[in-house]
Amino acid sequence: MIRSIAIKTHIESMTTNLNRRDLASAAAGLILAGSGAPAAAQVSPFSYRGVDRQSVLEKGARNEGRLTFYSSLIPNLGLKAIVDGFRKRYPFIAVDTWRGTEIDVAQKTLAEMRAGPPLGDLLEGSELAPLFMKSGLLQPFVSPAAQDTPTEYRDNTGMTAATRFSYYGTAYNTRLVPPGTQPMQFSDLLQPKWKNRMAWRIGSDSGAHMFVANIVLSMGDAKGESFLRALAAQNVIGFSGSAQALIDRVIAGEYAITLTTAEHLPVIAAGKGAPIAAQPLQPVPATVASIMLPKRARHPYAAMLFIDYMLSPEGQTVLRDAQYFPVNAKVQPLKTLQTVSPHFAGLKENFISDTVLRETHARVEALLKKYFS
Repeated sequence: MIRSIAIKTHIESMTTNLNRRDLASAAAGLILAGSGAPAAAQVSPFSYRGVDRQSVLEKGARNEGRLTFYSSLIPNLGLKAIVDGFRKRYPFIAVDTWRGTEIDVAQKTLAEMRAGPPLGDLLEGSELAPLFMKSGLLQPFVSPAAQDTPTEYRDNTGMTAATRFSYYGTAYNTRLVPPGTQPMQFSDLLQPKWKNRMAWRIGSDSGAHMFVANIVLSMGDAKGESFLRALAAQNVIGFSGSAQALIDRVIAGEYAITLTTAEHLPVIAAGKGAPIAAQPLQPVPATVASIMLPKRARHPYAAMLFIDYMLSPEGQTVLRDAQYFPVNAKVQPLKTLQTVSPHFAGLKENFISDTVLRETHARVEALLKKYFS
């Protein structure tokens, strides 16, 4: 989590050093330059709600001609699928992509904003919003397609929009842990037989941090800390690689159990014949990945077209078919993934919003340092 804290420090510094009035002025200038029409005839692509919104965005995007998208989506699955779908819908817009972890995306964007207008027009990921919230570096926007996202999963600040769900739980090697003997609830993790056999991902808000946040939020401070104290005695192994790399280690038998993973990953691997199974523990922590625009984006019209597309039933179906969980209420997840979706499997959910994740960050970090460092 040291990198996450460092990024937040850089963002706070950026907020102090970049004059917000200059940022707004620069963004306005880009908007007016978008279509080449007189300034009085222009509308903001970020807030326009007129009946001709689609034609206005398309006209501006045709003049811009391109878009740069930074995301944590898996390159050959979600990222390629959503970009190919968008390009099919809008062939007059060239799309450049860059894929990295959420921390990498934040670092790259901040470096660009220090030098001038960012190269990335859009940022998307499951941990980005907490890093940028209250920074003053994001452009507020409105997308009609966001109305199909259930109210409880929307960002009321207007700075971000949910793009996909993530559900977190355990996964286990079925050769080392015969099905039926795996931990089925949090208290089972404290059984002596699991000592030195469990791992979790460190250095990411979706790993150990997510697990601890869920425990504290669902159990309360006193009971939660008591549980974490007992769990620390199990010698949980910290893994610093990617989420997929940790799943691969469990499949290889290096670890019997991972305490927290995005549950679609073991389901997908099991479908390919790997000896792994997902096991959600209730309440199931749930988060949303979010899409957002840095201020002074170079291609605002194309960026808003992409946001509308990604949130639409069409774009959400593309993500669904790439084995992600859609947030659009009109699109259901694949049947193979519904077993780990609280909405379809009848599991109790603990939705941890970007705001809650940010507000509990210091408390969670203190507990991780106290018991697991």
